[in-house]
Amino acid sequence: METTTTTIDIATAANYEASAVVEELLKRDQGMFDSAEVLSVLDLIDTVVSLATEADPGQLTALAEVAAAGRAKATGQPLLDAAATKGGLLLDLWAGLDSLR
Repeated sequence: METTTTTIDIATAANYEASAVVEELLKRDQGMFDSAEVLSVLDLIDTVVSLATEADPGQLTALAEVAAAGRAKATGQPLLDAAATKGGLLLDLWAGLDSLR
């Protein structure tokens, strides 16, 4: 029996992985996030955006813009305030990923 993995399968798996990581960060109770953690999540988001060939272009653009803004902020500082990051960037990423499913 032969199985075939498609770009859509890989994109779906990347979306679920990115969503799981974002949800874990949202559950954390700490004062600050290491920027490296946030940048790692944004790398996953970039993968999702690049592989999501079947998604609505508007939703992809919106998610890419949120990720770009988050990357600009996280690149410039070693620590990010958890409350602001959860209330803004992470919720926006989670919603964007959810919209692609």
